[in-house]
Amino acid sequence: MNGVPRDDLDTLATGHPELWRMLDGARLFLTGGTGFFGLWLVECALHVRKTLGLDLEITLLSRDPDKALTRRPGWRGQPGLTWLRGDVRNFTLPEGRFTHVLHAATDTSPEDQKDAAALLDIIVGGTRRVMEMAHRSGAQRVLFVSSGAVYGRNNSRLPITEGSTCTLDSMSGGVSYAFGKHFAEHLGHVAAAQSGIDFIVGRCFAFVGPGLPMNGHFAIGNFIHDALSASEIVVRGDGTPVRSYLYAADLCTWLYTLLIRAPSGRVYNVGSEQTLTIAELAHFVRDKLSPGKPVRILTPPQDGLPLDFYAPDTRRAQRELGLAVQTPLETAIRRTAQWLEAERASERNLDPNQQNSP
Repeated sequence: MNGVPRDDLDTLATGHPELWRMLDGARLFLTGGTGFFGLWLVECALHVRKTLGLDLEITLLSRDPDKALTRRPGWRGQPGLTWLRGDVRNFTLPEGRFTHVLHAATDTSPEDQKDAAALLDIIVGGTRRVMEMAHRSGAQRVLFVSSGAVYGRNNSRLPITEGSTCTLDSMSGGVSYAFGKHFAEHLGHVAAAQSGIDFIVGRCFAFVGPGLPMNGHFAIGNFIHDALSASEIVVRGDGTPVRSYLYAADLCTWLYTLLIRAPSGRVYNVGSEQTLTIAELAHFVRDKLSPGKPVRILTPPQDGLPLDFYAPDTRRAQRELGLAVQTPLETAIRRTAQWLEAERASERNLDPNQQNSP
C-alpha cells in the first residue's frame, strides 16, 4: 500500500517548520495510528523528524503490529518509531516518559458500530486508559480526537459552532459513537484536571485524501471510486444532506497545531466551511475527474424532511491558532484520485507513471 504522497509530506515539513521544531525533544504516544488519520499523523511525524533533524520519538499503539506493517511496509524499521502491542482499553503501560499524547483511536466503520456496547467500551474505556498512561508517564499535553457527531443532528442551515447545544437522543439507536465521544471528552477533561495535564479536544468533521477508503461509507470516497472505475456515479440516498471536506494534509496540520499550541481545556472544530450537498458533491467529483459520466441518485427527495447540515464553524481555530484551509477541494479530489490510481498500479506491479492521471 502506498503511503502519503511525498509532495504532501514535503509541503507539510517546509510550510510549518516553526511548528515542527516545537516537537524537538518530544516523546509522542499515539493511538489510532493504523487508520486513515493515523496514516497521515505517523508519516508526517516521521518525515519532519528526518527532514528537519528532530529529536522526536513516536510510540504507536496497535493491537497487531505485524498486521499493521503488512499494510504499511515502509514503517518497518523506521528510526524513531516504536510499536506497543495492546488493546486501547487495557494495554500494558509503557516504560519511560512521554511529553505528548495524541489519542486518535476508534474506528468509525459501520461494522464496528453494530455492537454498541463494545463501541462505547472502546471509546470510553480506551480514553480512561490513555489518560492513566498520560498521568503515569508525566505527559504534558493530550489531544483527544473527537467528532462533530457529538453535536447531534443539525437541522439548521448554519455551520455548527463549538458552543452548539447537544441534541443527541439517548434513547435512539445509532448514536453510541457520538455519545461515547461526548462522554470521553468529559472523562478526559476530568482526568486531566486531576493530574494537571493540558487537555485539548479536536472535533473532526469530514475529510478526503489518500488513505481514505474508496468503497465504504464515505460518500466522497465512493464518488471518486465511481468516477475512475464505474459506468456511473451512484448517490445512495437522496443527495440532500450538506457536507464539507478538508484535505488530509490540512487535517494533519490542524491536529498537530492543536496538540502543540492550543490552550488547555479548549475545544476546536476541525474541518472545512465550504459546504455542498451530497448531490452537488457527486457532480463536482464527476466534473473534475470524468466529465460527462452520468450521476444517478437512488432516492427521490421528499418534501418535509428535516435538513441534515453537517459542517463546522471554524472561526475559533482561525482566530486563536491561525489555522486555515490550505488545499482547495478540487485539488484535494485530484490528489486523492491520483493516489488511488497509483495504488491500483502498484497492485498490478505496474509503474504508476504509465497510468493516465485523472
